[in-house]
Formats: sequence, structure tokens, C-alpha cells
Amino acid sequence: MTASTEDFEDFEREEEANDPELWRDFLHTYAMKVSRNSWKYYKWLHYLCPLLEEFAYKPRGRLILNVPPRHGKSHTSSMWLPAWYLNRLPEHKVMLTSYEADYAATWGGKVRDIALAEPELSGIHFPPRSRPAMGEWSTVEGGGMFTAGAGGPITGRGAHHIIIADPHKNYEEACSETMLVKLQNWYESTLYTRQEPNASLIIIQTRWTENDLTGWLLEEKASENWTHVSIPALCVDPETDPIHRQLGEALVPERYDTQALHDIQTNMDASIFAGLYQQDPQPPGGAIWERQWFTESHWTSPLDLPYRWDEIALSVDAAFKDKTTSSFVVLQVWGRLRDHYYLLDQRREHLNFVRTCDVIIDTIRDRNWYGITTINIEDKANGIPIIEVLKAMLELQRLEINAITPRGSKEARGRAASPAIRQGRVHIPVPSVRHPWVKEYLREVCLFPNAKHDDQFDCTSQMVNKWQIEHPMSGVGVFKSQTRNLVKAYQKFEQIQRMRALTGGGWYGR
Repeated sequence: MTASTEDFEDFEREEEANDPELWRDFLHTYAMKVSRNSWKYYKWLHYLCPLLEEFAYKPRGRLILNVPPRHGKSHTSSMWLPAWYLNRLPEHKVMLTSYEADYAATWGGKVRDIALAEPELSGIHFPPRSRPAMGEWSTVEGGGMFTAGAGGPITGRGAHHIIIADPHKNYEEACSETMLVKLQNWYESTLYTRQEPNASLIIIQTRWTENDLTGWLLEEKASENWTHVSIPALCVDPETDPIHRQLGEALVPERYDTQALHDIQTNMDASIFAGLYQQDPQPPGGAIWERQWFTESHWTSPLDLPYRWDEIALSVDAAFKDKTTSSFVVLQVWGRLRDHYYLLDQRREHLNFVRTCDVIIDTIRDRNWYGITTINIEDKANGIPIIEVLKAMLELQRLEINAITPRGSKEARGRAASPAIRQGRVHIPVPSVRHPWVKEYLREVCLFPNAKHDDQFDCTSQMVNKWQIEHPMSGVGVFKSQTRNLVKAYQKFEQIQRMRALTGGGWYGR
């Protein structure tokens, strides 16, 4: 079936003589009529609307629908579906939940506003002198709608039709074992007990991880006889595609055509795109940063570096103990030109508190890096006293010392940094005798989260994410001379290496 505004108008003219209210029977005609054709009836919604109708009415209907964001699912399922349902069954109660109570209430408010604007057209009527709130209101027939946040209180309320829309706020919460268990317990102990006899339940969400609410319900609650429909943003199999698209065809090309989706894919971590847009979440534990992303953006000598920098910064991942079993202290010198970031040097050792402060001072004093203007240190545990000591030193008062508060898990922060790396905007030295640490650096960061250590990974993601937020696209850099100093230093290094070769590795240059 295909339809358009013109098709609807033809339908209206042909049927109105026999039944002028027939448009109320169908979700798509109801939405088009009440919205006065401002609701966009995209092609894939021709499939979605009858599906929502079926499971909203079906006794003990159970539907899980996974579709990408910003493709029209929320307005259809969270606004027009409740309005259409209450227009048909005004004595029933509708419950809508989402990741936050305030966000869920906005949808309750949108349905309320539809009724307030044109009660006769919408078919939803409020009791006289009532003041319907966004999050809870009643119809004159005794039904109504109320909203709640997933995990929030809904005790004492029952519903005939329940909609769970986007129960996960973001990737961080979808990866959090604590948040997942909380959501599962809420579903079992609270939401499930709020069903009226034969209540229908529809869950509409984008996928995040294998263990999100969809994954858990299909695995642990299969006995509830869920109907699972998954629609990717880009068609991956024409034979099984619910809306019969060609391979690679976009879901809503009017909003996001194939090129736009490929652009999003390029600027997003691969596993997140697979879940969020393709509804195919990847299993946890895989490498976040791929080795080839770095090899394509190596710099081999100072001549490959810019001669103008917008900023040179020191990124520090600190630890206290000297023991070899403790974490390493990592100091990385970074240069930024516009939205390209260059790892210029690194020092990684087991250092105690005093030695960590000394090494930071030594790095600042290094003639190659005298242009460092910013020090970034994570403000957790051992980083806190180091920050206080550095701020108290007169020698460093010309510098900006930033206490970085980490947001989310290490994995989430690494995925946030991955688009810049995959785009070739993060440059590291080529592994060589000049930079012997690069080989171990690559091994660690490309094995995370399965590497033994993660300090180099943390230090890099800290710097990349800070700059991505603060300087997505910067202006022309100011002239700095650090690169020229490096060129001279490396030229001398090469001369020493040649002399050592000529003298058989003797005393020269020791």
C-alpha cells in the first residue's frame, strides 16, 4: 500500500458520504486529519501504522519495535498513537514511559494539546473545569493518559495500553550494569503489575547494546510471546526487509538519504552506528580503536608537522606508587591545529607523587615544549593533590591547569574519541628509534578494553575529547617555534647515529 496527501483526500471524498467518521478508524488517516496534513506520512509509516493499530487493540498484545532515531517513530508512536487510541476508547487509560519523567511528560503534553486545540475533531474531551497537566490528565469518560520515567514510581495506577518509548537515555546508561538491573527490576516489579486485564504493551526503542531492554526481554521474557520488528536505517537484506527496500536504500530519504547516513556512519563509532542506526548492536569486548586508523595518519619527522599551532598541551594520567604492579604515570605532549591533533611526545613510567610532579616540571622546562600553555589532569584520586601542588608553584602560574572530571565509563569516553581517530584527525609518530614507545602505545590503545593496562588509552581519550568539545573547528593557528626546535634536535640525533655507525658504536654522542 502506498499513500499520500492526495490519496487521503480521494479516500475522504469517496467515503465521507457513507461514513463521515471513517477516518477515525485508522491511525494514519486520524493523524493526517487532526494535524491538517502537517504530519508526514513517510513510506515506512505505511507499514508501522497498521502494526501499531493491531497491537494496541490486541488482547495482551506484545510488540517490540527497533528503529533508528529521528525517522518519525516518536511522533507516530508517542503522540498520535495515544491520541488515536483514546479517540477510539476514551474510557481506557494509556501509560507512556521513557528514560526520564520530564521527557515522557512532554509527550503527554503534546496529546493533551491536540485535545485542547480541537476537542470535536480529536475526539478527546476533558471534564468541565478540569485543568489537565502534561504528565497526567483524564477524559470525561473516565479514561486518560499519564506518563512516568522508566524506573520511576507508578504505584496505584493501572493502564489498558502501555507504551515504553526509548527507555535508555544514552550509550553510557545502556552499558551500565547498575542501570540495566534497575530498569529490569522496575519492569518486573512495577510496570508489569500496572496492567489492566488483557492490557497491550508496545516498546519502541533504538538499540544500544545486546543487553539493553530489547535484548533482555527477548532473552529472558520470551514466554511473553513478543513480536519483534527491527528496521535498519540502511537496508541490509532486501529479502527480509519489512518495507521491501533495495540493498543500501535509506529508510526515510526525505530526511536522511543514503549519503547523509553514510556521513553519520563516518562520524560515529562503528559499533554505536550498528546498534543505534542499524539495530544490530555489536557484542561487547571488541577493540574500540583500530590500528589502521593510526597508520594512515602517522607523522614520520618534524618536517611532517605544522609550523603553526593553535595550542600545545600536556595530558597527564597519574598514579602514586613506584611498584611495577601499580599503574603507570603517562605524560603526553599534544599539539592542535584547527581540528587536527598531534601526539608529539610521551613519557610513561612508574612514579610516585614527588617524581610525578618533578617529571611534569621537567617536561614544561624542556626547550622543545616551552610553548605548553595547558596542563590537563584527571581530578580523581592521585590527580587531585598533584593539581594542588602545581597550582601553588609560582613557576607554573602562567599555565592553565585544568582538572578534568571524567564523564561515563572508559569505554564510553574511548568511543566518543573514535570518530576523530577514524577520520585521520589524530596523528601519532611512526614507530622508530626516535619514538620507541609508539609500538607499545599502539598495542595498548588498539587492544583496549582487553589490554593489561589502559593508562595510555585514558590519556589520549582525555585530550581528544576535550579538544573535540572545545574546538570542533578552529581558526588559523598562531606561529610557534617548537617544531623548528624539534627539527634541529632530530637532525643532531641523525648525525649522532651516523657517527656511531662509522665508529662502531663507540663513545661518540654518549
